[in-house]
Amino acid sequence: MSYKVLSLLSLFLLVSCASKDKNLTPEQKRAALYYNQGTRELVAKDYTLALQKLLQAYRYTPNDSKVCNNLGMAYYFKNDKAKAYKFLHKAIKLDKENTDAKLNLATIHMKEQNYEKAKSIYNKLLEDLTYLGHHRTHYNLALISLVENKEQEAIEHLNKSVEINENYCPAFYKLGEIAQKRRQYKKALEYYKDATIGTCYNNIKPHMAQVDMMAKLKFFDEARIKLDEMLEKFAMTKQEILVKNKIESINAQRRNFENVEREYSKNIDRNFLSTDF
Repeated sequence: MSYKVLSLLSLFLLVSCASKDKNLTPEQKRAALYYNQGTRELVAKDYTLALQKLLQAYRYTPNDSKVCNNLGMAYYFKNDKAKAYKFLHKAIKLDKENTDAKLNLATIHMKEQNYEKAKSIYNKLLEDLTYLGHHRTHYNLALISLVENKEQEAIEHLNKSVEINENYCPAFYKLGEIAQKRRQYKKALEYYKDATIGTCYNNIKPHMAQVDMMAKLKFFDEARIKLDEMLEKFAMTKQEILVKNKIESINAQRRNFENVEREYSKNIDRNFLSTDF
């Protein structure tokens, strides 16, 4: 997994159990059934089937903000951006409090490099102190700041992100990348360790990044221990070959480092012995 501008982590699907409400009309019950089915297909990334189901829901309840939000996202994943914008705007018009639809709209603007529009929506949404997902809002604002070469501003947003949600691993990973760029390898290592918590635990990238920082710091014993753990963790997966290749790389780096150290020691000894007193 790469932490790019747009990912399913930053898109929001509204899920409800409205189909269980005994007060719904027959049309509303059908709509709720199709809506829930379509939402499940969106999560499963079967966007064609999701679109089919959500269009059925929309047929019965065309003025449901939740249906319009998810229908907009289905169209977006089917690469029909015009209809995606249309239904997200309709979702917001129908329900001014539909924060998820606003966030989806902002994230799509960001993906399309309309950064000013995205920032405007994100910053406005931060005024909603009741919303529980602002760790993602700050994370996306940080990504925009990095595109704009405002690194310190990005760090501030990322710190707010993990302050709100201490298990939000993408923000820790991005902090690790910034620290690594600044050659703050110890700090980067700690951030990459934090980036393996929560949903990122099974993602190989922060684990690999830890190994790279250990190598930078010449912590070769720690790196090999970490790699052995990874070899067991990712055994029988497509990532296993990546771990084995990294083991070879770390072993080569260690040998090279030890050779340099030996040569340095020899030169020191020769200089000492040849010095006139």
